[in-house]
Amino acid sequence: MTIDEIKKDIRDMLNDVSEIDTDAVGDDDLLFDDVGLTSVVIVQVFVSCQEKYGISMHDEINMAASVTMNYIAEIVYKKLNEKE
Repeated sequence: MTIDEIKKDIRDMLNDVSEIDTDAVGDDDLLFDDVGLTSVVIVQVFVSCQEKYGISMHDEINMAASVTMNYIAEIVYKKLNEKE
């Protein structure tokens, strides 16, 4: 699975749990500050990623970090590669 495929899945997950236009969200936009998402929405995305990909991201959920599409996608990508 590529990073771009993971980002598409994350956008789909965001569409499911929020009212934002994810096509307008850049890969490096801060999901809290730039996009205005809440921590609840971000946690829902992390949980959805865990369920979809069968990975654990508990140690990587850091709400103080600059959470972006790239940030989440890179964590998922790393975890998927660790599973192989």
